[in-house]
Amino acid sequence: MLPSEQDIALEIGKEVDTDAIGKARDAFSKEIGVTLYDTFKRIYDAMEMPATFSPDALSAGKRALKLRCLSYLGAAQTKESAALTKAHFDNADNMTDRMGALTVLVIWQLAGAQDALKAFEARHKDTALAMDKWLSIAARAPSEDAIAAIRTLTEHPAFSWDNPNRIYALIGGFLGGNTRGFHAADGSGYDYLAEITLQLDKTNPQVASRMAKSFGTWKNMNAERRVKAEAALKRILAADQQLSTDVKEIVELCLD
Repeated sequence: MLPSEQDIALEIGKEVDTDAIGKARDAFSKEIGVTLYDTFKRIYDAMEMPATFSPDALSAGKRALKLRCLSYLGAAQTKESAALTKAHFDNADNMTDRMGALTVLVIWQLAGAQDALKAFEARHKDTALAMDKWLSIAARAPSEDAIAAIRTLTEHPAFSWDNPNRIYALIGGFLGGNTRGFHAADGSGYDYLAEITLQLDKTNPQVASRMAKSFGTWKNMNAERRVKAEAALKRILAADQQLSTDVKEIVELCLD
């Protein structure tokens, strides 16, 4: 596994440009996938699974290895790998395989990603835990206007501002798993976090403060992002509402 974009940003530690990190990591992943495509495909095909799902350690290990190979095959972004990933999703007889293939489709924006999202929703719309996972994956989808995509998802029947688990799945999934979206150079991610922090603070200060903690690395960003993040933090403190102690402490700590 390659280190995540978040881990790379933390390792760099200062003057971080999340767009540059994301592009470099994507390019490296694709290069690995393209260069070692035949090897990954051979291992993928060799991981034969029993006819019926088994949770034993050997089977779990084979599923994990098969999905790791699939992730690099998907990174190659070929028609063949897109079809293979969609077939893996369609033929999955367990949540691990279904979620793993869906993640590859969405993250690499492969053909069939939207159909897979709709199929997963139709199959699991009445299962709260599964829809939490669905929201979390959807929140990580690359998008030039990530905030607009998140706003649309907050209007989905599966989401509720009154349910902390839904908030952690969608908003938390975006803040923690969509680095380029949250740390967008135009500051839209910071503005949105300020907005929802103030909104949630009126009804659930604990959830609001947990969301606000995502501002914690703003000082590591480059100057362009630091200016916008600091402005968003100060906007929370200057809001025309009584802030909870939880949120105020987090924001002041971030600004200190």
